[in-house]
Amino acid sequence: MSDETTPSNDTSTSTQSYSGQPFKTATSRESVTIAEQPAPPNEVTIGVTATPANPDLDAYRAEKGAPYANEYFELGTPYDYLPPEMQDKLTAIDEYVDLELADHGWKHNLSNYNRVVEGLKSEMIAGQELSLNDMIDRLAGFARNMVKMNGIDDVKRDLTRQLKRLSRGKDMDNAVLKAIGKKIV
Repeated sequence: MSDETTPSNDTSTSTQSYSGQPFKTATSRESVTIAEQPAPPNEVTIGVTATPANPDLDAYRAEKGAPYANEYFELGTPYDYLPPEMQDKLTAIDEYVDLELADHGWKHNLSNYNRVVEGLKSEMIAGQELSLNDMIDRLAGFARNMVKMNGIDDVKRDLTRQLKRLSRGKDMDNAVLKAIGKKIV
């Protein structure tokens, strides 16, 4: 498209300058068509590949071969070079975040990961001055316990389902089934 001006018999148009570029002022008898500029693209291209604004957590882990917690806490050491104890702690935090994301039905992406860890930090650390290692220790301990409790809850649910299936046609009510389930676990 180009700028087109259809002049009339009227010669009262004037050329004015704005930032060094001339433009024409239309009078009431002139019709002016203005070329439209294309909208800028929504993705930012860096080098050859486009970087998504909020990458998927599983894609991040597959690409890096490490839990996102390593980058989240900005440890500055590649995951493979961390001591095994620290690797276990970071993996425990990642497992807990995965459970939380699944429980809430949230997408597995980095912004939701940050959201869960920030919430956990605000509950567990709230106003305490801790070193990075102490903070990771505390969060990993909590995360391990929550993952274990989730596993125990899964076992209880499975046992309750099995007991209900076994009790079909028998004279057992829910209170009896729950009591049996508690004694088993």
